[in-house]
Amino acid sequence: IRALWMAAIIPKLENSQGAEEKVQFIYQLVNGALINDVLNPWHVYTTDDRRLHKELVRMILSYLK
Repeated sequence: IRALWMAAIIPKLENSQGAEEKVQFIYQLVNGALINDVLNPWHVYTTDDRRLHKELVRMILSYLK
């Protein structure tokens, strides 16, 4: 899945300097958030909550700018 992220995101980045490392980092963050929800389902944002999806996308876009 990480390879798919790399192939889909890196070509779209305007500044490719450090792009591979940045995409690997956001992949790790998203996986961590999802795994954390599975293990600890009492958080405010759960995988069933569309707000989690929205906030993860917002975090990714902010980080990649």
